[in-house]
Amino acid sequence: MKKILKRLATLAVVFAIFLGIAPYTAEGYMPLSERTIAHRFTAPPNRHANNNPPAGRVNGFDFEAWTDDRGAEGMVMYVYSDGTFSGVWTQTYNTLFRTGRRWPNHALPTVSSVGNISLRYDVPIFTSGGGATYLTVYGWTRSPLIEWYIVERFIDWTPANSVPNNTAHLTPPQQFGNYTWHGMLEANGGVYDIMTGWRINQPSIDGTATFLQIFSVRRGSQGNRNQSNPTAGTIDVSAHFEAWSRIPPQTHGSTTMQFSGNSLLYEVSFTVEGFGGNNRSSGRGTVNELCIIYGANSICSLSGCVHCVPFVPSFYGEGTMTNPFQISSASHLEQLAMYVNAGDYNYNAAYYILTNDINLSALQISPIGNANNPFQGVFNGGGNTISNLNIQGGANVGLFGVIAPNGHVHNLAILDANINGTSDVGSLVGRVYGTVENISVMGVSSISGDTNVGGLAGNIPTGIIRNSISTAQVSGNSNVGGLAGTIAGTGTRIENSAAINPSISGSGTSIGRVTGNAQNFDNLSGNIAYMYMTGNFSENPLTSNGTSHRNGKSWTHTELYNDGTFDGRFVPPYWTTMNGHLPGLGGTTQIFPSFLLRRKLSDLIEEAESLYHNTSESLDGRDILTYAFWATPHSRNVFYTAIENARRVLGGV
Repeated sequence: MKKILKRLATLAVVFAIFLGIAPYTAEGYMPLSERTIAHRFTAPPNRHANNNPPAGRVNGFDFEAWTDDRGAEGMVMYVYSDGTFSGVWTQTYNTLFRTGRRWPNHALPTVSSVGNISLRYDVPIFTSGGGATYLTVYGWTRSPLIEWYIVERFIDWTPANSVPNNTAHLTPPQQFGNYTWHGMLEANGGVYDIMTGWRINQPSIDGTATFLQIFSVRRGSQGNRNQSNPTAGTIDVSAHFEAWSRIPPQTHGSTTMQFSGNSLLYEVSFTVEGFGGNNRSSGRGTVNELCIIYGANSICSLSGCVHCVPFVPSFYGEGTMTNPFQISSASHLEQLAMYVNAGDYNYNAAYYILTNDINLSALQISPIGNANNPFQGVFNGGGNTISNLNIQGGANVGLFGVIAPNGHVHNLAILDANINGTSDVGSLVGRVYGTVENISVMGVSSISGDTNVGGLAGNIPTGIIRNSISTAQVSGNSNVGGLAGTIAGTGTRIENSAAINPSISGSGTSIGRVTGNAQNFDNLSGNIAYMYMTGNFSENPLTSNGTSHRNGKSWTHTELYNDGTFDGRFVPPYWTTMNGHLPGLGGTTQIFPSFLLRRKLSDLIEEAESLYHNTSESLDGRDILTYAFWATPHSRNVFYTAIENARRVLGGV
C-alpha cells in the first residue's frame, strides 16, 4: 500500500512538471558567405508575389529578386555590399535575380541618349539541377514595352535552339516555332542569333500585359547541368541595341512594336534566370564581379575578380566521411535544403552532422531533397534535436522531402513538429528509398495530409526504417499510420520500431497503428504499438496485431512504463533508457507523454480506490504493517487525499 501511495505521488509530481515545461527559446543564426551581406531575401511558397518583389540599391546597383511563386518551393538571394550577388532557387516556375542600373519612371532616358553601354562580368558558378537557365544581360524598354535579353550562357533551352548551325541558305526573317529569326550579329568575340517573339497577357514591369521579346543568343554557349560552368567577359550592349533597331516592326493582332533609339530605357541589368513551366526549375548562380559603363557614367563592384571568393554555404567541413559538413543553425538547414534541391551534387551527396539542437520557430525551411533532386548523402543527427519544424503544403513533405536509395539519415530527434501536405507526408521524410534509423519523434507533433501520411515517413517505396519511435498525432484520408503511411516493394522494411501515437485518424481506407498500407506483412518485423491508440483502423488492433502486422504488437502503458528499452529495441550506444521514461537520444530520456501518464494515473487511482473501499473486508493474508496502516483514520485520510490530488492533476491535462 505504501508502495502504491509512493508511486501515485511520484507520478502526480512528474505529471505536474510535465504540464509546466517551458518552451524552447528561438535562436539567432549566422548569415551566409564570408563576404559582407547587405541584403538577404527568401521566397518560400506564397511569399513575395510577383507584383511586389523585394528590391533595393547597393553600391549604385539596383537589384531585384522576382519569382512567379505558383507553388514554388523557394528561392534565396544574397546581395553583397559591393553590388554583386548570389542566388539559389528550387522548383520554381520562373525566377530572376538581377542587379544593374534602373532609371526612375518619371525620367526614363531614350536608348540613344544614354550613350554607349558595356558590361564586364565574372561568374564562377552558374548551374542548373533542372529546367532552363539563362546568364544574361537583361532589361526592359517602355514606349514600346519590350523585354530584352543578351544571353551569354544558358542551360537546356533558348528561343534560338531550333536555328540550324549552318544558316547560309536562310534569308531572315525565318520562323522557328513561336519565335522569328532575324539573322546574326558578330560582337564581343562571338556570334549571336537574333530572335523576337510575343508574350501574351504575361507578367511585365507594367503588370499583366502583351509585349515583345528580343533575344541575342551567343552561339556555342550552352552549359551543363550540375556543373559550375564558369563564365566571364565583356559585352558591348550598344552593339546589340543597334542591331535590334534594324529589325522591322513586329505585329501581333492590332499591336505593332519596334525597338529603336527613341525607345525609353527602363533598365540594364545582369541577370540569372531560371524557368521550367510545369516542369519547374532549380539552380544557382554567383556573380563575383560586375561593372556597367553607360556614357560617361559607371557602376562597378568594389573587388576585382582576382580577389573573388566563390559563393559557398557558411557551414564548416568538407562533406566527407571523416570531415562532414557541420550543421549548427537554422540558416544552415535552410542552405542545405536550397543546395540539395537545386541539384548541386557537391552538397546533395555529402556527409553531414548536426552539432547541436536547432529551434526552427523563427524560420520556415523547405524540405531537404525533392523528386528531381533527392537527398543522396548521409545525415547524422548526433543525437541532437530539431524542434518546431513547420512545413505547410505540397507533396513529399517533411524535414526531408525525398531520400534517395543511397541516402542515410540517423540518430536524430524531432520535437513539436507541425507538418501538413497533400501526399507523402511525414515528420522526418515524405518519401524514403534509403535508410532511416534511430529516429525519435516526440512532443506535441501533428502530422496531417491526404494520402500516404505517417508519424515518421509518408511513403516507403523501397527504403528501410529501423529502431525508431513516434508519438506524433497523425491524420489523413487514406494510407495513414503511426510510423509510415505506405510501405511497399521488395526489400522495404519497418523493423524493431515503436508507434506510441495517441491517435491515428483517417476518413478513407488503409489505416493502421504502425503503417496504413502494407503490400506484404513480410515487410514488417519486431514492431510494437500502444494498445490504447485511438483511430478508425482497418482492422480491430486489439484482435489483429503482432510484431509483423501493420498494427504492431500491442503494448500497454504499464508495459511501456516498466521497460524503458521496449524489450531491447532501444539500447546504447544511440539510445538512453530508464524505466518510467521513453527512450531518448543524445544521452537523455524522454518524459512520459501526457496521454500515457493519464492512463497510468487512472490505473493507480482505480487500484487505490479499490483498496480504500474494501478495507472492511478480510485482509486475506495482508501483512500486519499494512493492517496497522489501514487501521488508523489519519493514514486512510492521507491516502484518500493523495487520490484526490491525482484526480486534480489528471483533470488538468
